[in-house]
Amino acid sequence: VLEAYATVLSKAARSLRSASVFPAEFHTWTAEERDSFVEFRRELRDALRAIAIASPQNGYPAQGSTQNSKQHKLPPPASRQPGVLLPLLLEQIQVDLASQLQLLDTESWSWQHLEEPLHALSALAKEISDLARNSSAAVIQTMRDR
Repeated sequence: VLEAYATVLSKAARSLRSASVFPAEFHTWTAEERDSFVEFRRELRDALRAIAIASPQNGYPAQGSTQNSKQHKLPPPASRQPGVLLPLLLEQIQVDLASQLQLLDTESWSWQHLEEPLHALSALAKEISDLARNSSAAVIQTMRDR
């Protein structure tokens, strides 16, 4: 079921990420406005992580579940499989980073547009690290079992 919505969820993630670019006038905002924007970015980070690990193998989202991602119990990192959307999100971030790096020496470049994909990548870094560690552990265990 999740695979059928992968494109839609990927586009939704990109739209949310676009809304999380630091505005040029951020420094002129009130403390309350800045805090609200920073909180939105934290929630976006959590949402990207949840989207990245969402897969039937991880039991997320549970069939018929009305709980939000903070209440949903995920399997421990050692037993998780890559999420269905993780490759799509990483490809999206890679394309965005590459396009921003191409603009680096032009007048249309701004740090805000480079910071956003780096923020999105950092949101997924723990999941990528856990998956790499789990894959390495599985290979080592397979070699020991021979």
